[in-house]
Amino acid sequence: MGARGSARTGAHGAAQLRARQVAHQIVPMGSHRAAHLGAHQPAHLGARQAARQGAHRAARIELTRKLTWELVDSLPCQLTEQLDLSSPRSS
Repeated sequence: MGARGSARTGAHGAAQLRARQVAHQIVPMGSHRAAHLGAHQPAHLGARQAARQGAHRAARIELTRKLTWELVDSLPCQLTEQLDLSSPRSS
C-alpha cells in the first residue's frame, strides 16, 4: 500500500474514532451500537452527522425488531380467531 493509501486508511480510522466519541455525547442512552453504526457512515459526512445517523439507524433497527416481535406474538391469536377449528374442514 502506498503513502496515499495508508493516509486514507488512517484518516478513515480517525473519522471512525471521532464518530464513536461524538455518538456517545449525542446519544444519552450511551448506545455502543449507535456509535458503531455511525462509524460506518461515509467519512465525508463529518463526525457529528455520522454519529447522528448512526443513532437514528440504531433506533430504527430497535423499533423494527420490537414491531416484528409484537407482530409475531399477535399472529397466533389472530389466526385462531379467524379459523373455525371446531368443524371439520370441507373438501
